[in-house]
Amino acid sequence: MSQFGTLKSPPWYRSLDRAQWKALIASNLGWTFDGFEVFSLILTVGVALHQLLDPSEYARIPAYAGAVIAITVFGWGLGGLLGGVLADYLGRKRSMTLTILAYSLLTGLSALSWDWLSFAVLRFLVGLAIGSEWATGASITAELWPASERGKGGAFLQSGYPIGSILASGIWLVIGSSGPGAWRYMYLIGILPALIVFWIRRNIPESARWEESNKRRRAAYDRRREGASLVRV
Repeated sequence: MSQFGTLKSPPWYRSLDRAQWKALIASNLGWTFDGFEVFSLILTVGVALHQLLDPSEYARIPAYAGAVIAITVFGWGLGGLLGGVLADYLGRKRSMTLTILAYSLLTGLSALSWDWLSFAVLRFLVGLAIGSEWATGASITAELWPASERGKGGAFLQSGYPIGSILASGIWLVIGSSGPGAWRYMYLIGILPALIVFWIRRNIPESARWEESNKRRRAAYDRRREGASLVRV
């Protein structure tokens, strides 16, 4: 066998630079906390409604719980659409930081719900932010990672969601029996993802593809404005 036949190609992960790994870590953390937040709702919605509803409505808790979950899911879907638009105009990095900050703060506000309607409205807004974060996290990972490794990057990215679900289950196992306000503690814990925003702003680069696209969009907008000015003259 020739010496060339014995050479092995380097492992795929060595082809990635630090910025690409950091982008994946940031996106994975975003999806981890998304999973935590979503599963927290599933675990706590029944307990929360026992506090937020009048005792005369307890028999209808399954219907109220289904409504809250459906409203939240609707927010995810709408947020996915809005997040794509937001990421195109504000940039992947900025959109990711804004959406993570939004769903963290809104999750914390969920702990202050005073009736089922306020709870449902806040859950809708949280779902809106989560759906938007999904879109931006996936975009920045796909655009920063090389084409040959995007499948692996996407797999690592999405693994964050079940990790977050497991994390929520473990925390609820510990605090779920701490009293009637335990569900509020779960949502207060949901504020913690806001801390990773500062790390993202310092360590994650903006997508070069988005920056190039944004330059072309701005140039086209400037040309249209100049053309409109000439027409008015």
